[in-house]
Amino acid sequence: VWTFETVLGKGNPRFSEERKFMISTWRRIASDALPPQAKAWANYGNSALAMREAERLRYDGAIFLDNRGFVSEGTGACIMTVRNGKVITPPVTASILESVTRETLLKTIPEDLGIPVEVRDITRVELYASDEAFLCGTGWEITPITGIDDLPLGKEYPGVTTKRIAEYYADVVAGKVEKRKEWLTSV
Repeated sequence: VWTFETVLGKGNPRFSEERKFMISTWRRIASDALPPQAKAWANYGNSALAMREAERLRYDGAIFLDNRGFVSEGTGACIMTVRNGKVITPPVTASILESVTRETLLKTIPEDLGIPVEVRDITRVELYASDEAFLCGTGWEITPITGIDDLPLGKEYPGVTTKRIAEYYADVVAGKVEKRKEWLTSV
């Protein structure tokens, strides 16, 4: 047994440091090669290659494109963008892991925060033009992205929408949101 110290929400060091990502030259594994929806050790080799590439080029991480050229996910986390007040995220058909964190956000963002969400393919150019972007996942929690391929995202960091989502998500997982407490299991 070990303790897990969270860095969610207020005081999150991820919000005080710039996080610059790159579009990897490696493509996300396709479902006809390995099922990317499986949280299996074999699938992490793909992420390791992209992460090594990002580190070599002095980025904080990498974003994959799928075999069709659409945005897929990060190395070990799903990606969401914000454009004109709407959260947009790739569909499961974009070779992503079907993340519990992503599913939580897809439910709570529109229902609890009133922010519209759209699940659809995202082009690289559309990602570049996003007002905000963030990664979401168990280990990444909600991590804002400041730029992609040396192009800055938005006008402030973290973006207003990303910060609002991160703070609400932190409250949900801390058991502070009464209507979402049934999602939690004490251990």
